[in-house]
Amino acid sequence: MLIPSELVLSILSYCDGSTLATCQQVCRHWQTLIDHYDALVWSPCCERDFQKGLRRRFWSLDFPDPQMVDAAMLSSYAKPSTLWQSLYRITKHWSLGQCTTSFLTNYTLRQQKRRPCVVVGTTQEYNFFTSLSVAQSGHIVRSNPMYKGTTEGRQAMIVHASFDQDPTLSSFYLEDDALHGIVCHYSHPASPWIVTGGLDGTVSLWNEPERCVARTWQGHRGRVLCVSMNDQVVISGGSDSMIRVWDLDDAEQRGSIDISSYLSERHDWFQGVGEIALNGHLIVCAPDTSGPVLIFSLLTGSLVYELKTEPQDVAFTRLCLTPFYLLTKGEINPSNRNQVPIYPNTSSSSTPTVSSSPYSNTTNSGSSSLSSLSSLSSSTSTAISTYALAPPPSLSLTPYQLSRYYNLSSNNMTTFTAARSCIDVWDLQTGKLVYRLVPPLPATTTASITDIRISPNAAHVFACVEIRDNGSRRNELCYWDFSNHHTAAPSIMVLPSMTSSSFGNAWACFY
Repeated sequence: MLIPSELVLSILSYCDGSTLATCQQVCRHWQTLIDHYDALVWSPCCERDFQKGLRRRFWSLDFPDPQMVDAAMLSSYAKPSTLWQSLYRITKHWSLGQCTTSFLTNYTLRQQKRRPCVVVGTTQEYNFFTSLSVAQSGHIVRSNPMYKGTTEGRQAMIVHASFDQDPTLSSFYLEDDALHGIVCHYSHPASPWIVTGGLDGTVSLWNEPERCVARTWQGHRGRVLCVSMNDQVVISGGSDSMIRVWDLDDAEQRGSIDISSYLSERHDWFQGVGEIALNGHLIVCAPDTSGPVLIFSLLTGSLVYELKTEPQDVAFTRLCLTPFYLLTKGEINPSNRNQVPIYPNTSSSSTPTVSSSPYSNTTNSGSSSLSSLSSLSSSTSTAISTYALAPPPSLSLTPYQLSRYYNLSSNNMTTFTAARSCIDVWDLQTGKLVYRLVPPLPATTTASITDIRISPNAAHVFACVEIRDNGSRRNELCYWDFSNHHTAAPSIMVLPSMTSSSFGNAWACFY
Protein backbone atom coordinates (compact mmCIF):
# COMPACT_ATOMS: atom_id res chain seq x y z
CA MET A 1 0.00 0.00 0.00
CA LEU A 2 1.41 3.37 -1.02
CA ILE A 3 1.72 5.94 1.77
CA PRO A 4 0.36 9.36 0.71
CA SER A 5 3.11 11.80 -0.17
CA GLU A 6 1.76 14.39 2.24
CA LEU A 7 2.11 11.97 5.15
CA VAL A 8 5.62 10.96 4.09
CA LEU A 9 6.70 14.60 3.91
CA SER A 10 5.17 15.35 7.30
CA ILE A 11 7.19 12.50 8.85
CA LEU A 12 10.40 13.39 7.02
CA SER A 13 10.25 16.98 8.27
CA TYR A 14 11.01 15.65 11.78
CA CYS A 15 14.05 13.59 10.76
CA ASP A 16 17.70 14.49 11.24
CA GLY A 17 20.28 14.49 8.47
CA SER A 18 21.46 10.90 8.90
CA THR A 19 17.89 9.61 8.78
CA LEU A 20 17.07 11.66 5.69
CA ALA A 21 20.14 10.30 3.93
CA THR A 22 18.99 6.77 4.72
CA CYS A 23 15.43 7.50 3.59
CA GLN A 24 16.76 8.66 0.22
CA GLN A 25 17.90 5.08 -0.38
CA VAL A 26 14.57 3.44 0.47
CA CYS A 27 13.01 3.95 -2.95
CA ARG A 28 13.03 6.29 -5.91
CA HIS A 29 9.75 7.86 -4.83
CA TRP A 30 11.14 8.92 -1.44
CA GLN A 31 14.32 10.22 -3.00
CA THR A 32 12.30 12.33 -5.43
CA LEU A 33 10.17 13.71 -2.59
CA ILE A 34 13.19 14.62 -0.45
CA ASP A 35 14.95 16.32 -3.36
CA HIS A 36 11.89 18.11 -4.74
CA TYR A 37 10.68 19.43 -1.37
CA ASP A 38 14.19 20.43 -0.36
CA ALA A 39 13.28 23.48 1.75
CA LEU A 40 10.35 21.77 3.46
CA VAL A 41 12.38 18.73 4.56
CA TRP A 42 15.95 19.96 5.00
CA SER A 43 15.31 23.42 6.47
CA PRO A 44 13.95 22.17 9.85
CA CYS A 45 16.63 19.47 9.82
CA CYS A 46 19.35 22.13 9.55
CA GLU A 47 17.88 24.07 12.45
CA ARG A 48 17.67 21.04 14.73
CA ASP A 49 21.09 19.60 13.93
CA PHE A 50 23.19 22.77 14.01
CA GLN A 51 21.34 25.32 16.12
CA LYS A 52 20.57 23.30 19.22
CA GLY A 53 21.29 24.91 22.58
CA LEU A 54 23.67 27.79 23.26
CA ARG A 55 21.07 30.30 22.09
CA ARG A 56 22.02 33.73 23.34
CA ARG A 57 19.66 36.50 24.27
CA PHE A 58 21.16 39.11 21.98
CA TRP A 59 22.78 36.99 19.28
CA SER A 60 22.58 33.57 17.71
CA LEU A 61 24.19 31.57 14.94
CA ASP A 62 21.69 30.88 12.18
CA PHE A 63 22.02 28.34 9.42
CA PRO A 64 22.56 30.26 6.15
CA ASP A 65 19.64 30.75 3.81
CA PRO A 66 20.52 29.29 0.39
CA GLN A 67 18.90 32.32 -1.23
CA MET A 68 21.58 34.49 0.38
CA VAL A 69 24.37 32.23 -0.87
CA ASP A 70 25.49 32.27 -4.47
CA ALA A 71 23.13 29.74 -6.07
CA ALA A 72 25.44 29.34 -9.06
CA MET A 73 28.16 28.01 -6.76
CA LEU A 74 25.85 25.64 -4.93
CA SER A 75 24.55 24.24 -8.19
CA SER A 76 28.11 23.15 -8.97
CA TYR A 77 27.76 20.51 -6.26
CA ALA A 78 24.11 19.53 -6.63
CA LYS A 79 20.92 20.22 -8.50
CA PRO A 80 19.51 23.72 -7.91
CA SER A 81 16.48 22.15 -6.24
CA THR A 82 18.63 20.64 -3.45
CA LEU A 83 20.35 23.74 -2.10
CA TRP A 84 19.40 23.14 1.55
CA GLN A 85 20.72 19.59 1.30
CA SER A 86 24.01 20.84 -0.19
CA LEU A 87 24.51 23.38 2.57
CA TYR A 88 23.69 20.75 5.19
CA ARG A 89 26.34 18.44 3.75
CA ILE A 90 28.98 21.17 3.75
CA THR A 91 28.17 22.24 7.32
CA LYS A 92 28.23 18.63 8.53
CA HIS A 93 31.67 18.15 7.01
CA TRP A 94 32.88 21.26 8.84
CA SER A 95 31.59 19.91 12.16
CA LEU A 96 33.54 16.67 11.65
CA GLY A 97 36.67 18.16 10.10
CA GLN A 98 35.90 16.11 6.99
CA CYS A 99 37.94 17.58 4.14
CA THR A 100 40.52 16.81 1.51
CA THR A 101 43.43 19.04 0.64
CA SER A 102 45.73 19.60 -2.30
CA PHE A 103 47.75 22.19 -4.18
CA LEU A 104 46.32 23.64 -7.38
CA THR A 105 48.85 23.58 -10.19
CA ASN A 106 46.70 23.73 -13.32
CA TYR A 107 46.39 27.45 -13.98
CA THR A 108 43.98 27.13 -16.92
CA LEU A 109 40.29 27.84 -17.32
CA ARG A 110 38.15 24.95 -18.47
CA GLN A 111 35.02 27.08 -18.73
CA GLN A 112 34.94 30.60 -20.07
CA LYS A 113 32.75 33.52 -19.02
CA ARG A 114 32.29 32.26 -15.47
CA ARG A 115 32.30 34.64 -12.53
CA PRO A 116 35.12 34.17 -10.02
CA CYS A 117 34.08 33.40 -6.47
CA VAL A 118 37.34 34.06 -4.63
CA VAL A 119 40.56 35.94 -5.21
CA VAL A 120 43.45 34.93 -2.96
CA GLY A 121 47.10 35.87 -2.74
CA THR A 122 49.62 38.27 -1.25
CA THR A 123 50.95 40.88 -3.64
CA GLN A 124 53.06 43.97 -3.07
CA GLU A 125 53.30 46.93 -5.41
CA TYR A 126 55.18 50.22 -4.95
CA ASN A 127 56.25 49.00 -1.49
CA PHE A 128 52.58 48.73 -0.40
CA PHE A 129 50.38 45.66 -0.13
CA THR A 130 47.58 45.43 -2.68
CA SER A 131 44.08 44.47 -1.47
CA LEU A 132 42.07 42.18 -3.77
CA SER A 133 38.40 41.18 -3.82
CA VAL A 134 35.63 40.03 -6.17
CA ALA A 135 32.72 42.25 -7.20
CA GLN A 136 29.21 41.14 -8.09
CA SER A 137 29.85 41.80 -11.77
CA GLY A 138 32.74 39.32 -11.83
CA HIS A 139 35.40 42.01 -11.84
CA ILE A 140 38.47 41.93 -9.62
CA VAL A 141 38.75 45.02 -7.41
CA ARG A 142 42.30 46.11 -6.56
CA SER A 143 43.27 48.91 -4.19
CA ASN A 144 46.73 50.23 -3.45
CA PRO A 145 47.65 53.66 -2.02
CA MET A 146 49.78 54.32 -5.12
CA TYR A 147 47.10 53.67 -7.76
CA LYS A 148 46.23 56.79 -9.74
CA GLY A 149 43.28 57.41 -12.07
CA THR A 150 43.13 59.40 -15.27
CA THR A 151 41.79 62.67 -13.83
CA GLU A 152 44.39 65.02 -12.32
CA GLY A 153 46.27 62.12 -10.76
CA ARG A 154 43.51 61.27 -8.30
CA GLN A 155 43.83 58.12 -6.26
CA ALA A 156 41.69 55.28 -7.58
CA MET A 157 40.78 51.63 -7.37
CA ILE A 158 41.35 49.42 -10.40
CA VAL A 159 38.39 47.27 -11.41
CA HIS A 160 39.34 44.83 -14.14
CA ALA A 161 38.31 41.58 -15.77
CA SER A 162 39.74 38.43 -14.28
CA PHE A 163 40.53 36.98 -17.69
CA ASP A 164 40.80 38.33 -21.22
CA GLN A 165 38.43 35.92 -22.95
CA ASP A 166 35.26 37.70 -21.81
CA PRO A 167 34.85 40.96 -23.79
CA THR A 168 31.90 42.09 -21.64
CA LEU A 169 34.19 42.66 -18.65
CA SER A 170 36.37 45.68 -19.32
CA SER A 171 38.79 47.39 -16.97
CA PHE A 172 38.10 50.82 -15.50
CA TYR A 173 39.05 53.11 -12.60
CA LEU A 174 36.91 54.10 -9.63
CA GLU A 175 38.42 57.49 -8.91
CA ASP A 176 38.46 59.04 -5.48
CA ASP A 177 36.59 62.30 -6.14
CA ALA A 178 36.36 63.16 -2.44
CA LEU A 179 40.13 62.74 -2.02
CA HIS A 180 39.67 60.80 1.19
CA GLY A 181 42.67 58.56 0.34
CA ILE A 182 41.71 54.90 -0.12
CA VAL A 183 43.51 52.74 2.45
CA CYS A 184 41.40 49.57 2.31
CA HIS A 185 38.31 48.18 0.60
CA TYR A 186 35.81 45.31 0.75
CA SER A 187 33.45 43.76 -1.80
CA HIS A 188 31.46 40.52 -2.03
CA PRO A 189 30.36 38.50 -5.08
CA ALA A 190 26.72 38.74 -3.95
CA SER A 191 26.66 42.51 -3.34
CA PRO A 192 26.69 45.47 -5.78
CA TRP A 193 28.49 47.63 -3.18
CA ILE A 194 32.18 48.32 -2.61
CA VAL A 195 33.22 49.81 0.73
CA THR A 196 36.42 51.81 1.13
CA GLY A 197 38.20 53.22 4.17
CA GLY A 198 40.03 56.51 3.87
CA LEU A 199 43.20 58.10 5.15
CA ASP A 200 41.11 61.00 6.54
CA GLY A 201 38.91 58.70 8.65
CA THR A 202 35.93 58.55 6.27
CA VAL A 203 34.15 55.46 4.97
CA SER A 204 32.68 55.50 1.46
CA LEU A 205 30.05 53.25 -0.10
CA TRP A 206 30.50 52.80 -3.87
CA ASN A 207 27.86 51.62 -6.30
CA GLU A 208 29.93 49.38 -8.56
CA PRO A 209 27.41 49.10 -11.46
CA GLU A 210 27.00 52.90 -11.60
CA ARG A 211 30.69 53.54 -10.82
CA CYS A 212 30.07 56.27 -8.26
CA VAL A 213 30.05 56.98 -4.52
CA ALA A 214 26.58 56.51 -3.03
CA ARG A 215 27.32 57.64 0.53
CA THR A 216 30.20 58.78 2.74
CA TRP A 217 30.34 58.52 6.53
CA GLN A 218 32.59 60.50 8.86
CA GLY A 219 33.52 59.41 12.35
CA HIS A 220 37.02 57.98 12.79
CA ARG A 221 39.74 60.11 14.40
CA GLY A 222 42.51 58.82 12.17
CA ARG A 223 42.89 56.55 9.17
CA VAL A 224 40.55 53.62 8.55
CA LEU A 225 42.49 50.34 8.56
CA CYS A 226 39.81 47.77 7.64
CA VAL A 227 36.19 47.58 6.45
CA SER A 228 33.54 44.92 5.95
CA MET A 229 29.79 44.67 5.43
CA ASN A 230 26.73 42.42 5.26
CA ASP A 231 23.33 43.06 3.66
CA GLN A 232 22.34 45.59 6.35
CA VAL A 233 25.36 47.38 7.77
CA VAL A 234 28.91 48.51 7.04
CA ILE A 235 31.56 48.25 9.74
CA SER A 236 34.94 49.92 9.87
CA GLY A 237 37.97 49.71 12.13
CA GLY A 238 40.43 52.56 12.54
CA SER A 239 43.74 53.60 14.02
CA ASP A 240 41.73 55.28 16.80
CA SER A 241 40.91 51.78 18.16
CA MET A 242 37.24 52.26 17.30
CA ILE A 243 34.87 49.94 15.46
CA ARG A 244 32.02 51.91 13.93
CA VAL A 245 28.80 50.46 12.53
CA TRP A 246 26.91 52.29 9.76
CA ASP A 247 23.46 51.54 8.36
CA LEU A 248 23.42 50.91 4.64
CA ASP A 249 20.16 52.85 4.24
CA ASP A 250 21.00 55.71 6.58
CA ALA A 251 23.59 58.45 6.82
CA GLU A 252 23.83 58.06 10.60
CA GLN A 253 26.09 55.86 12.67
CA ARG A 254 24.37 52.93 14.37
CA GLY A 255 26.96 52.45 17.11
CA SER A 256 30.63 52.12 18.01
CA ILE A 257 32.96 49.89 20.06
CA ASP A 258 36.27 50.92 21.62
CA ILE A 259 38.48 47.81 21.54
CA SER A 260 41.29 49.42 23.55
CA SER A 261 39.23 48.94 26.71
CA TYR A 262 39.39 45.17 26.16
CA LEU A 263 43.19 44.98 25.71
CA SER A 264 45.64 44.87 28.58
CA GLU A 265 48.91 46.76 28.89
CA ARG A 266 50.88 43.70 27.81
CA HIS A 267 49.73 44.21 24.22
CA ASP A 268 52.56 46.47 23.14
CA TRP A 269 52.91 48.15 19.74
CA PHE A 270 49.14 48.44 19.60
CA GLN A 271 48.04 50.89 16.90
CA GLY A 272 44.37 50.20 16.14
CA VAL A 273 41.91 47.71 14.65
CA GLY A 274 43.99 45.67 12.21
CA GLU A 275 41.42 43.25 10.80
CA ILE A 276 37.68 42.82 10.90
CA ALA A 277 35.06 40.30 9.75
CA LEU A 278 31.28 40.25 9.93
CA ASN A 279 28.36 37.88 9.59
CA GLY A 280 24.69 38.39 10.37
CA HIS A 281 25.13 38.56 14.14
CA LEU A 282 28.79 38.88 15.13
CA ILE A 283 31.67 41.30 14.62
CA VAL A 284 35.11 39.69 14.80
CA CYS A 285 38.16 41.92 15.07
CA ALA A 286 41.86 41.74 15.87
CA PRO A 287 44.32 44.48 16.79
CA ASP A 288 46.98 45.23 14.21
CA THR A 289 49.74 43.70 16.37
CA SER A 290 49.69 41.51 19.46
CA GLY A 291 46.50 40.69 21.27
CA PRO A 292 43.46 38.42 21.22
CA VAL A 293 40.67 38.19 18.70
CA LEU A 294 37.57 39.91 20.06
CA ILE A 295 34.06 38.79 19.10
CA PHE A 296 31.20 41.23 19.70
CA SER A 297 27.44 41.04 19.30
CA LEU A 298 26.37 43.17 16.35
CA LEU A 299 23.06 43.99 18.06
CA THR A 300 24.34 45.20 21.44
CA GLY A 301 28.08 45.76 20.95
CA SER A 302 28.81 43.58 24.01
CA LEU A 303 31.80 41.24 24.11
CA VAL A 304 30.87 37.62 23.41
CA TYR A 305 34.24 35.83 23.31
CA GLU A 306 37.93 36.63 23.61
CA LEU A 307 40.07 34.15 21.68
CA LYS A 308 43.69 33.71 22.70
CA THR A 309 46.66 31.87 21.24
CA GLU A 310 49.72 30.21 22.71
CA PRO A 311 52.01 32.08 22.95
CA GLN A 312 49.57 34.91 23.59
CA ASP A 313 51.84 37.56 22.07
CA VAL A 314 51.46 36.19 18.52
CA ALA A 315 49.09 38.34 16.50
CA PHE A 316 46.06 36.92 14.71
CA THR A 317 45.78 37.59 10.99
CA ARG A 318 43.50 36.72 8.06
CA LEU A 319 40.11 36.46 9.71
CA CYS A 320 37.52 34.44 7.76
CA LEU A 321 33.98 33.61 8.86
CA THR A 322 31.72 30.69 8.03
CA PRO A 323 28.20 30.49 9.53
CA PHE A 324 29.47 28.51 12.56
CA TYR A 325 33.27 28.78 12.47
CA LEU A 326 36.03 31.38 12.50
CA LEU A 327 39.29 30.80 10.64
CA THR A 328 42.55 32.47 11.64
CA LYS A 329 46.17 31.99 10.67
CA GLY A 330 48.06 30.05 13.35
CA GLU A 331 50.99 27.79 13.98
CA ILE A 332 51.64 24.35 15.45
CA ASN A 333 54.57 24.07 17.84
CA PRO A 334 55.78 21.43 20.30
CA SER A 335 53.70 22.89 23.13
CA ASN A 336 50.34 22.74 21.32
CA ARG A 337 50.70 20.00 18.71
CA ASN A 338 48.38 17.69 20.69
CA GLN A 339 45.96 20.39 21.77
CA VAL A 340 43.33 19.76 19.09
CA PRO A 341 42.99 17.39 16.09
CA ILE A 342 44.77 18.20 12.84
CA TYR A 343 42.84 17.69 9.61
CA PRO A 344 43.12 16.12 7.18
CA ASN A 345 44.37 13.59 9.70
CA THR A 346 47.85 12.09 9.50
CA SER A 347 46.77 8.50 10.01
CA SER A 348 45.73 6.05 7.36
CA SER A 349 42.17 5.94 8.62
CA SER A 350 39.67 7.48 6.30
CA THR A 351 37.14 9.45 8.32
CA PRO A 352 37.36 11.18 11.70
CA THR A 353 35.26 9.44 14.33
CA VAL A 354 32.39 11.04 16.18
CA SER A 355 34.44 11.20 19.36
CA SER A 356 36.68 13.80 17.71
CA SER A 357 33.74 15.83 16.43
CA PRO A 358 32.85 19.05 18.23
CA TYR A 359 29.18 18.30 17.46
CA SER A 360 29.15 14.67 18.61
CA ASN A 361 26.87 15.51 21.55
CA THR A 362 24.68 18.17 19.97
CA THR A 363 22.88 16.27 17.22
CA ASN A 364 19.64 14.41 17.68
CA SER A 365 19.63 10.93 19.09
CA GLY A 366 20.15 8.34 16.43
CA SER A 367 22.59 10.43 14.40
CA SER A 368 25.98 8.92 13.79
CA SER A 369 29.26 9.81 12.17
CA LEU A 370 29.59 11.22 8.71
CA SER A 371 30.26 7.73 7.33
CA SER A 372 26.60 6.90 7.96
CA LEU A 373 25.55 9.66 5.56
CA SER A 374 26.24 7.37 2.66
CA SER A 375 24.26 9.41 0.17
CA LEU A 376 25.78 12.66 1.36
CA SER A 377 29.44 11.70 1.30
CA SER A 378 31.45 8.57 0.78
CA SER A 379 34.83 10.23 0.33
CA THR A 380 37.73 9.91 2.69
CA SER A 381 40.25 12.28 4.13
CA THR A 382 43.62 12.43 2.44
CA ALA A 383 46.44 11.15 4.60
CA ILE A 384 49.30 13.59 4.95
CA SER A 385 52.67 13.52 6.55
CA THR A 386 54.15 15.82 9.16
CA TYR A 387 55.51 19.18 8.11
CA ALA A 388 58.17 21.66 9.03
CA LEU A 389 56.81 25.11 8.41
CA ALA A 390 58.50 28.23 9.76
CA PRO A 391 57.36 31.84 9.30
CA PRO A 392 60.43 33.85 8.21
CA PRO A 393 60.86 37.62 8.12
CA SER A 394 58.82 38.08 4.95
CA LEU A 395 57.00 41.12 3.62
CA SER A 396 53.76 39.85 5.14
CA LEU A 397 54.90 40.43 8.73
CA THR A 398 54.15 43.56 10.74
CA PRO A 399 56.97 45.43 12.54
CA TYR A 400 55.91 43.80 15.80
CA GLN A 401 56.02 40.31 14.29
CA LEU A 402 59.42 41.02 12.78
CA SER A 403 60.76 42.02 16.17
CA ARG A 404 59.39 38.82 17.65
CA TYR A 405 60.99 36.81 14.88
CA TYR A 406 64.45 38.28 15.38
CA ASN A 407 64.21 37.90 19.15
CA LEU A 408 63.30 34.25 18.77
CA SER A 409 65.96 33.79 16.11
CA SER A 410 68.69 35.04 18.42
CA ASN A 411 67.43 33.30 21.55
CA ASN A 412 65.95 30.00 20.46
CA MET A 413 65.98 29.33 16.73
CA THR A 414 65.46 25.60 17.22
CA THR A 415 62.11 26.10 18.89
CA PHE A 416 60.96 28.61 16.31
CA THR A 417 61.80 26.52 13.27
CA ALA A 418 59.89 23.60 14.78
CA ALA A 419 56.65 25.54 14.25
CA ARG A 420 54.31 24.71 11.37
CA SER A 421 52.00 27.18 9.74
CA CYS A 422 48.33 26.20 9.84
CA ILE A 423 44.76 27.48 9.85
CA ASP A 424 43.05 27.48 13.25
CA VAL A 425 39.32 26.66 13.21
CA TRP A 426 37.27 28.09 16.10
CA ASP A 427 33.73 27.05 17.00
CA LEU A 428 31.68 30.24 17.27
CA GLN A 429 29.05 28.54 19.45
CA THR A 430 31.56 27.76 22.20
CA GLY A 431 34.51 30.05 21.49
CA LYS A 432 36.84 27.04 21.51
CA LEU A 433 39.58 25.98 19.12
CA VAL A 434 38.30 22.70 17.65
CA TYR A 435 40.85 21.66 15.01
CA ARG A 436 43.57 22.85 12.64
CA LEU A 437 44.04 22.64 8.89
CA VAL A 438 47.54 22.10 7.51
CA PRO A 439 48.80 22.21 3.91
CA PRO A 440 50.18 18.99 2.36
CA LEU A 441 53.92 19.66 2.33
CA PRO A 442 56.95 17.39 2.84
CA ALA A 443 58.71 17.39 6.18
CA THR A 444 61.73 19.22 4.76
CA THR A 445 59.71 22.14 3.37
CA THR A 446 59.87 25.56 5.00
CA ALA A 447 56.73 27.59 4.34
CA SER A 448 54.12 29.88 5.83
CA ILE A 449 50.50 30.74 5.05
CA THR A 450 50.22 34.37 3.95
CA ASP A 451 46.55 34.68 2.92
CA ILE A 452 43.30 32.80 3.64
CA ARG A 453 39.98 33.09 1.79
CA ILE A 454 36.77 31.09 1.86
CA SER A 455 34.22 30.53 -0.91
CA PRO A 456 30.77 32.11 -0.41
CA ASN A 457 29.15 28.73 0.28
CA ALA A 458 31.99 27.70 2.67
CA ALA A 459 32.71 24.58 0.59
CA HIS A 460 36.35 25.51 -0.04
CA VAL A 461 39.10 27.19 1.95
CA PHE A 462 41.90 28.72 -0.11
CA ALA A 463 45.34 29.63 1.22
CA CYS A 464 48.36 31.28 -0.34
CA VAL A 465 51.43 29.40 0.90
CA GLU A 466 54.87 30.96 0.64
CA ILE A 467 57.48 28.22 0.19
CA ARG A 468 61.17 28.91 0.72
CA ASP A 469 63.97 26.74 -0.61
CA ASN A 470 67.70 27.47 -1.01
CA GLY A 471 67.31 31.19 -0.50
CA SER A 472 64.42 31.55 -2.96
CA ARG A 473 60.70 31.71 -2.34
CA ARG A 474 57.58 31.09 -4.37
CA ASN A 475 53.84 31.26 -3.76
CA GLU A 476 51.54 28.28 -4.25
CA LEU A 477 47.77 27.93 -3.87
CA CYS A 478 46.39 25.28 -1.52
CA TYR A 479 42.74 24.49 -0.93
CA TRP A 480 40.66 22.38 1.44
CA ASP A 481 37.48 20.85 0.02
CA PHE A 482 34.54 20.40 2.43
CA SER A 483 32.05 19.43 -0.28
CA ASN A 484 33.53 15.93 -0.82
CA HIS A 485 31.53 15.57 -4.00
CA HIS A 486 34.38 14.22 -6.11
CA THR A 487 34.11 17.28 -8.29
CA ALA A 488 37.05 18.53 -10.30
CA ALA A 489 39.27 21.16 -8.75
CA PRO A 490 38.09 24.73 -9.34
CA SER A 491 39.44 26.52 -12.37
CA ILE A 492 41.94 29.21 -11.45
CA MET A 493 43.98 31.90 -13.11
CA VAL A 494 47.06 33.72 -11.87
CA LEU A 495 46.29 37.44 -11.93
CA PRO A 496 48.80 39.54 -13.84
CA SER A 497 51.12 41.86 -11.97
CA MET A 498 50.31 45.55 -12.22
CA THR A 499 53.95 46.68 -11.98
CA SER A 500 57.32 45.14 -12.71
CA SER A 501 58.29 45.53 -9.06
CA SER A 502 55.36 43.54 -7.69
CA PHE A 503 55.99 40.68 -5.28
CA GLY A 504 53.86 37.60 -4.77
CA ASN A 505 51.07 35.93 -6.74
CA ALA A 506 47.28 36.21 -6.68
CA TRP A 507 44.74 33.76 -8.08
CA ALA A 508 41.14 34.17 -9.21
CA CYS A 509 39.18 30.96 -8.59
CA PHE A 510 36.18 29.92 -10.72
CA TYR A 511 33.49 27.23 -10.53
